[in-house]
Amino acid sequence: RWKAQPHLELGTWERAGAALVAPCTSAEIWTLNLPGGEVSAGGTAYYERVFAPDEAVPDGAIPVQPGTSAGQVYRTDAGAFIGWQYRAAGYGSRVHQILADSRTWDTSAFPDGFFDTILIDGGHASDVVTSDTDKALRLLRPGGLMIWHDFCPIGSVVSQSAATRGVVAALHKIWRRWSPLFDELMWI
Repeated sequence: RWKAQPHLELGTWERAGAALVAPCTSAEIWTLNLPGGEVSAGGTAYYERVFAPDEAVPDGAIPVQPGTSAGQVYRTDAGAFIGWQYRAAGYGSRVHQILADSRTWDTSAFPDGFFDTILIDGGHASDVVTSDTDKALRLLRPGGLMIWHDFCPIGSVVSQSAATRGVVAALHKIWRRWSPLFDELMWI
């Protein structure tokens, strides 16, 4: 069993890796997220949905639209929703939440090789995945574990998922530069 000490995830959303890593290890966890959530070039929120009147929302969540009989609309990757599931599970004291754009995030507070494990699951556009990976490579210790969420090179999946297209495109585009930095690679 892998014992991550410490763990970084670029992109938490409601819980992601933090809630999965925390019960399996005593690692301190850092997560990085856009404070206002991810939006398209046209300004449309990617992660927004209607919550039924009886559906639980995290304390402090602010609806983005007035409620209707169907419920209220919330941005699930912004504000109180960021990491709410790991907080509700009691792991909030072990998680350091960084609110910033990963492309402009200053990593100088962390020495080279500081993290044992890194999950890349932030912005899914190819340029964001490339930027996140480049930063993560400096921060990952030799022999550490890096995971890209939404990587699936199967054509039918790539054609149906914009997130997968961006991750696959980034890895294909930069792979010759990155691959010598890894001892072992696998696709699960």
